[in-house]
Amino acid sequence: MATSRRCYLPYILAWVNSVIRVRICRNIMTMGSCHMAGAMASLVQAAKMLPNGYSAQDLIQRVRLSASQAFAPDSFLGYGIPNFALVYNGLGLNSAPVIHPWVLNQSNDGAWILRRVDLRSSDRLEYFAADGRLIQSFEVAQGQAEVRIEPQSFWGFVRSKTQVLPMAPR
Repeated sequence: MATSRRCYLPYILAWVNSVIRVRICRNIMTMGSCHMAGAMASLVQAAKMLPNGYSAQDLIQRVRLSASQAFAPDSFLGYGIPNFALVYNGLGLNSAPVIHPWVLNQSNDGAWILRRVDLRSSDRLEYFAADGRLIQSFEVAQGQAEVRIEPQSFWGFVRSKTQVLPMAPR
């Protein structure tokens, strides 16, 4: 008499697949919730500048309606990926002007030369390695047009009061 063997492998694979999918979704949701909280906090800070104030429910509704699946939410992505730029622009706030007073040039000997256009005020430049170590600090006097930075063998950046400039290795 032949006995029938039932193969449980498809059921086991389906179970493993569902466990992996749930773990992946949980990790994505955890990572995404941090980004969402930060973006929402930034939006609340921007909305505080509105002359008529704001309502938390109004902001939530605006973010929800800006999402990629706002009109057809599902159980996988919910309302989808929100478009915070759209919500911010919809608030009617003016963006702050971008100020770039320093221009980065390279000299013939490979050194970096930072030049500025506005010579009316003093500034402080800090040269950092990519890992955050402070390499050098410069006090730039009023009327001083440029600062010379010797080339290094690592990536870094220079920070002023209003700008951050990346520095490539030489």
